Amino acid sequence: MNPYSYWHRIMKRINNKASTYLAVVGCTVFLLSALLFYSTKAAPPALPKITIATSQTPLSAPFIIAKHIGAFKQAGVDAELIPCIGGMKCAAKMLSGQSDFATSSESVVMFESFKHPDIRLLVSFVASSNDLKLLSLQKSNIVNVDQLSGKRVGVIQASASEFFLDSHLIAANTPSNSVEKVYLAPSA
Repeated sequence: MNPYSYWHRIMKRINNKASTYLAVVGCTVFLLSALLFYSTKAAPPALPKITIATSQTPLSAPFIIAKHIGAFKQAGVDAELIPCIGGMKCAAKMLSGQSDFATSSESVVMFESFKHPDIRLLVSFVASSNDLKLLSLQKSNIVNVDQLSGKRVGVIQASASEFFLDSHLIAANTPSNSVEKVYLAPSA
């Protein structure tokens, strides 16, 4: 059925001015009512916004995936991930107020807690012990930690790498002052 012919027949039936006026007023009232109804509907409430300083390592994958699949919004928060290199820089962003939360290793939390007793570890889902490796070049002929005496070892100060090195030196009965620690920047 042609819509034009349908409306044409209806308009033929409405042949006096009063009926036409009434139809126009009725349509106008209906449209204004619909417009008023839809324009006064409250917008959905804004989700609380949080920021998370997120270390750019595979260990932060759960945060990145959660953001990608919308899990934060499903949980009722609007999360912004702030990328940073290493847990120390992430913790620094949180402690300076640049983020609400931070990803970091347990050792960074431990070292920072000496300066900031109000820092809290909320949740842990990865262990640094399986993420850290102590490497040497084959030409150095170092195959055990106790052979590090008199050697230079690169670490990031007050980080999981320094804690890892110190722990293994203690376990190998090697005094930590027998090793020269070379402090590297987290992005090195």
